[in-house]
Amino acid sequence: MFSRCQSDAYERSYTATVSTVIARSDGFVDVVLDETILYPEGGGQPADRGTLDGLEVLHVEHDSEGRILHRLSRAPRQQEVELLLDWTTRYERMQQHTAQHLLTAIAAERFGVQTIAFHLGEELSHIDVDRKELDDTVLQAILDEANAAIRANLSVRIRFVSPEQYRLETKLRSRGLPEGHQGEVRLVEIERLDLNTCGGTHVSSLAELQLLTVVAREAIKGGTRLFYVAGERARRRLDALVAQVASLNKALSCGPSEHLAALSRLDVSARTAERERKSLLLEFATAEAARLAASEEVLLCWHRENAELPLLGHVARELQARRPDALMLLTASPSGAPRQGVFLVAGPEALVKAHGARVAQALEGKGGGSGGRFQGKAERIDARETAAEMLRAALASS
Repeated sequence: MFSRCQSDAYERSYTATVSTVIARSDGFVDVVLDETILYPEGGGQPADRGTLDGLEVLHVEHDSEGRILHRLSRAPRQQEVELLLDWTTRYERMQQHTAQHLLTAIAAERFGVQTIAFHLGEELSHIDVDRKELDDTVLQAILDEANAAIRANLSVRIRFVSPEQYRLETKLRSRGLPEGHQGEVRLVEIERLDLNTCGGTHVSSLAELQLLTVVAREAIKGGTRLFYVAGERARRRLDALVAQVASLNKALSCGPSEHLAALSRLDVSARTAERERKSLLLEFATAEAARLAASEEVLLCWHRENAELPLLGHVARELQARRPDALMLLTASPSGAPRQGVFLVAGPEALVKAHGARVAQALEGKGGGSGGRFQGKAERIDARETAAEMLRAALASS
């Protein structure tokens, strides 16, 4: 049967009578009213938001007996309560839901593309269609016709028919009635375009959709998922894109038509700069290794700020070529985090195997390795001198 929550009238408040309060095991309560303007979750449409007696309604759903339950943090303090509907959210959903009817109808009737599933999301909604390879030209034609229907201001009407009349409707789009359904059947009709069984909420005219567009798509099993926006969501998305384009204009010092060319030039410059950086790091590592190798110490220590493991690896490789007998402790710390960093112990395999884990422990870090190298991350890279003294003592006593 029709209920007030299915009304497409723009009703935003209502005084209702509490019929039943049901205590829940999780500490919340479910309240049943004589009537409600809050739509319960179902049919692909989320539950409405709003307040009941000043309390936030946490969820609205049907129970197994067909009652509409309003979940609250506590029971209302009075029998007569005021319901306030979050109209902004409801209206957005009305726009998205009606847009789904329109998109589905045109795709099916004009192009033979059938909708097999629908979901109304918080930011993006989607329909799943049965076409695995959906041609760009076909999709654009669907959107062109949909927006032409919006500009034509076609009406969206609700009507009720008996089960007998329902069975006689020849142009009805329906998945069938719920099991055990009794009474009249609610139909949603878009003028000259679509007739559909639906219990959800809709705008009264396609003009209220303002704009409908598909913003993304992805392949799914057996078809394609089309993500779309309409109405206020489409306007907000357009506003965000305009602001983004303005930011890109400023950052790239050019207009939208030149963005791709400017980004391509930046990409080439970045790749060239990265190659030069790696080449300079190798030169630097070679020079540092030559300087360290000149020392007569058996333990060679080296620390570099704003560096990472690859640089330590370059230095270690060059050092091992010059001083295969030496044990080395190489460390680095990122900018702004003087206590954290990375370490590398390298040298004769037996020495590294004997002392690598001990260095990690001294630096409060974790690591591993083989073949004359032990490396990892450290929480106390500032304790590198303590680790170095430990290594010197161990080498002196061996």
